[in-house]
Amino acid sequence: MKSLVHLILFSILLSVAISQCEELNSERKNNNEKEAKDFLRVYNEKILKLWNDQDIVDWNYRTNVTKENSDANIAAGLVLSQFIAAAFEIASQFDTTNFSTDTTRQLIKVGRKSLSDEEMKNLTSIISQMGQIYGEGKVCRNSSTGEEECLRLGALFDILSDSRNISELLWAWEGWRMNVGRKIKPLYFQYVDLKNKLARVNGQKDYGEVMRQAYETPSLETDIRNLYEEMKPLYMELHAYVRRKLYDTYGPDAVDINGTIPQHLTGHMWGRFWTNLYSIAVPFPKRPSLDMTEALNAQNYTVRRMFEKADEFYQSMGLLPLPPTFYNLSMFERPPDRQVMCHPVASDFHDGKDFRVRLCISVEYINFLTVHHELGHIQYYMQYANQPGVYR
Repeated sequence: MKSLVHLILFSILLSVAISQCEELNSERKNNNEKEAKDFLRVYNEKILKLWNDQDIVDWNYRTNVTKENSDANIAAGLVLSQFIAAAFEIASQFDTTNFSTDTTRQLIKVGRKSLSDEEMKNLTSIISQMGQIYGEGKVCRNSSTGEEECLRLGALFDILSDSRNISELLWAWEGWRMNVGRKIKPLYFQYVDLKNKLARVNGQKDYGEVMRQAYETPSLETDIRNLYEEMKPLYMELHAYVRRKLYDTYGPDAVDINGTIPQHLTGHMWGRFWTNLYSIAVPFPKRPSLDMTEALNAQNYTVRRMFEKADEFYQSMGLLPLPPTFYNLSMFERPPDRQVMCHPVASDFHDGKDFRVRLCISVEYINFLTVHHELGHIQYYMQYANQPGVYR
């Protein structure tokens, strides 16, 4: 019932917004910049409201994975896509030849064409299904007592970060891919097909081109390649050093001294961070340790205090403080009473005041880094909060 009511409310808001846009569009000269600005004013106001409504149902779903919340999320996504497609049709009718740079840039960013309602609903459903599989993912084995032991992603991360048993490391890394990755894979192929189809409908080659265009930098690919080449010598030295330390730890059967580093030995589920290899790769063993986990626990840090400390860091550079609601509305740890999605995410609720994070962490050095990372996103959201919707 809640999802039905929510859909009705969304539909009413959509119809009002479109009617206002069409009213602005009536008897319009395509090169009239004042009418374009009026349209943008209406669009920016309505899109923020629609985004906020979807942000709320999406948060409700990801912090309480139920069929009802999933249905509400899918319905909200469909209505939003309908509004965006309608706004795109109006924006595309303007001749921006003599418009100001700002007006032209905003109109370019207004909406996009949409696929059919059925395809858009399917796309949202696929994203929801993948998220649910990821959030509910477990890897099971027989424990020392002979009973089945099933581990979620957080516990698997603990194995990868702390264990030096190569068989256990491979079990955790491979188990996640076998039990979660394989279930997501067919859905992901459908997701890619629909996203690429949506991109082509809007005149782009594929979804990758859509993502690159957001940077508004024609030389983006060249810039990234130049950065890669600049960093490559340092990375190659770091890679060789860590590879040697892993070789010394696990031996030639596990590590090719001239090859790549097996991902399950990086201390991270996706090989993204090598922080957890510090104990075997520390370059100067006689120097004080740089792993702060012990110090954090000795000083009775909590997850909240890690966020408060990170907030102090950003404020020390003259940036904005977190709003009080951040601590009341965010999810820092896995609740015991419901299924949630724990992958770290920073969320902007598009109302200029509600900013949250969603994660499930404990007091550890690597999580202290994650806290700073997520607050970097939040800082960005707070800094652009006064910009028009199209620029967020």
